Amino acid sequence: MPAVVRNGILRAMSRTLLAIVLLALMTAAQAGEFSQTLNAQLWAQPRDGDTVRRFAPLRRVVAALQEDATARLLIRYPGGEEGTLWAHELRGWLVSLGVESRRIDMIPGGVAARSVLLTVRGEQVRADQPPLVVPETEPAANPATAHLTERRE
Repeated sequence: MPAVVRNGILRAMSRTLLAIVLLALMTAAQAGEFSQTLNAQLWAQPRDGDTVRRFAPLRRVVAALQEDATARLLIRYPGGEEGTLWAHELRGWLVSLGVESRRIDMIPGGVAARSVLLTVRGEQVRADQPPLVVPETEPAANPATAHLTERRE
């Protein structure tokens, strides 16, 4: 094969590879990620709907999910029976706060034994989410679950 042809083929392959890499980088830049850690000390408090709704990490995660309808929530939890029970109870509370269960992915392992990592991934999610975007007094955004946060006297 002549050197001219071989060089032309190599240049074409280099351009194609460069285009693929740039496309991959652009796609990665469009997706964002926002994480919060929920530790066992916070979770050990007595829980009811009102208390859970006030947990800052959960408020931040729910708000980020409400801002991006395509976002998903990844719950990374400690393995074992205790971690699994904790993660599934947390998932239930999040659903009661208006997060659609189909948007939640459960991932065992990969976190400290006494914490759960909540990661919101989506096209419009920013890593620098405001610290508190949902005031404590705001009712649930989902009308079907609004009755869970209403106070009755």
